[in-house]
Amino acid sequence: MTTMALGAQTVSRRAGLLLMAGALLLGVVPSLAPAGVALGETAQAAGAQLRSGAGSTATDKIDPAVLRVQRGPVDVIVSGAPGQSWQLRNAIKHSGGTVAGSLPMVSGFRATVPAHRLVDLAGSPAVTAVTKNRVMRFEEFSYDETTTASSFARVSGAPALWRDGKLGQGVGVAVLDTGVSPMNDFDGRLVHGPDLSGEGTIIDSYGHGTVMAGIVGGSGADSAGRTGGAYTGIAPKSTVVAVKVAGANGVTDVSTVLQGLHWVSAYKDQFNIRVVNLSWGVASTQSPTIDPLNYAVERLWQQGIVVVVAAGNAGAKLGTTLKPADDPMVISVGAFDDKQNVDPLDDSIPAWSSRGPTAAGLSKPDLVASGRTLVAARSFGSTVEKDNPKALISPSYIKGSGTSESAAVTSGAAALLL
Repeated sequence: MTTMALGAQTVSRRAGLLLMAGALLLGVVPSLAPAGVALGETAQAAGAQLRSGAGSTATDKIDPAVLRVQRGPVDVIVSGAPGQSWQLRNAIKHSGGTVAGSLPMVSGFRATVPAHRLVDLAGSPAVTAVTKNRVMRFEEFSYDETTTASSFARVSGAPALWRDGKLGQGVGVAVLDTGVSPMNDFDGRLVHGPDLSGEGTIIDSYGHGTVMAGIVGGSGADSAGRTGGAYTGIAPKSTVVAVKVAGANGVTDVSTVLQGLHWVSAYKDQFNIRVVNLSWGVASTQSPTIDPLNYAVERLWQQGIVVVVAAGNAGAKLGTTLKPADDPMVISVGAFDDKQNVDPLDDSIPAWSSRGPTAAGLSKPDLVASGRTLVAARSFGSTVEKDNPKALISPSYIKGSGTSESAAVTSGAAALLL
């Protein structure tokens, strides 16, 4: 498995979207941009910094975090070249490993392999990468108790497009998250994809995904009579496609996420999925040239899907951008504090918004969007709701901050532009 080349068409489409989204979001003010923002740098220039092809030796193919494991079985993702599944499965078996599941998005498998046999496994020509199956958690701490309602939709400039009738009609936005509960703000526009969390329910029991969906495409139905306006999302007539990868504890792993991304790829035409929102990230020590998450998001982009990724809340040091926001193809989003008004002169970058450069030396994030005190739909009875009672707004909303929210704003903007 190798990182895909950035062709001229891909570069042009990505650059155009960045310029339009940046202008719409008012978040491309150079004086406000963190060190990682790359506004004049094209994806082609960024991609030139990455070497194509798998590692030349077995150890080059192995995630450094996996190499540090001395003994016992290791939960890994074994990636391979397309059409090599039989050889890949045999390589795992011959290394004393056990296949736990298929991961077609990266032409590979989730497997358990003895630590002392990992180099043997990576030595197989059928293997392109061996990666730790990292556990990740959707962040809850980003929900806050401030008293000012968010005005992010106005700050984004979306109403100017609304007046022209551009509300995201017919555009599917996949929210790969903790699920999306069927709230009134999504009535008639919510598609439930797979529940990969194992809970066996479409309900967002953790509460993160519903908030992201509300920012992307909430209609504001539950706040229609509110003085001062409704709490609408950016693209209030878009179709929200929920892909649930985590349950009530907000925890998932990379192999489950890869299954979700594969579902998006398989059903993109049926639900006209033009955008995928990834309001999460994971720390990784593996090069983006062979990492399975990077490979998966690049495949989606090559299929015509705009991939929007949160940069992370790990700032303010340099080099804190999470994966897959480190990928040169995707639109990586940091946060700015709009101070609840439309005047850009008092905007600022919160200390918690992740910065670049990436481990590969790329300038990230690509842009910043409103990420402080956004109001959106919540999931009743969820973990987030229970843990943040002072952040709740009647009848069905919650206030939150983070680059997760900023990514959702950007996904909504992309839906308006497509």
